[in-house]
Amino acid sequence: MSEKTPPKKHPTEPLSVLLALCQNGVDPENLPCSEKQRDHLFIHQENVGQLLVVARGENLFGGVLSPLKTFSSVLLAALLHDIGKVNIPEEILLAPRKLTSEEFTTYIHPHPIQSLEILGDDFIEKYPLAAQLIRYHHLYEIQPDRSLPDDPAFIEALFALIVCDKIMAAVEERPERDNFKSDDQVKAMLDNEIQLLIQATDHPLPELTDNDFELLYFQALKLRH
Repeated sequence: MSEKTPPKKHPTEPLSVLLALCQNGVDPENLPCSEKQRDHLFIHQENVGQLLVVARGENLFGGVLSPLKTFSSVLLAALLHDIGKVNIPEEILLAPRKLTSEEFTTYIHPHPIQSLEILGDDFIEKYPLAAQLIRYHHLYEIQPDRSLPDDPAFIEALFALIVCDKIMAAVEERPERDNFKSDDQVKAMLDNEIQLLIQATDHPLPELTDNDFELLYFQALKLRH
């Protein structure tokens, strides 16, 4: 009796990210990246989405996430915002060291635009707010010759996405660091990011109290495992 070949093991991936891709015409199996890259990117995007769910449930950010239409757009952006990083070589994306300035500019900076290129024109037309959030979720995209859309609802939604993205990225396991950042380190980093956003818009930002931050930070620590 011949021995059966054991089935190939497939990693358990966040179904919400896979569904978001499939519903927008992107076959996850055709993405130009390794399984390690997919795990890294998909899990992060799922975690950011989960943190936004917590924020909405706690009525954070001045309730900007309460309207279902707004929340669905921000959540969709969270699940897809880094998909453009599939184009980054694995040895760069998962490098066990800090990237050089040149590597960061060459490989990391373009990923918001590359995300939209992967998602396509139909996505941009169908989900304009989600597309804008993906496009501008890193503030280096507005410097030196770009400006943010002049829309207070967009600015508020962007603020929520940036906060959850930055907190989650700071506590997740990453190959370039030995441990997650402390709450004080993340708070200082986030304060710098918020100052950049304040300088980039005339519209007021939603409130984020110290208690709000601590709630999101410790929830992010739970999600990282």
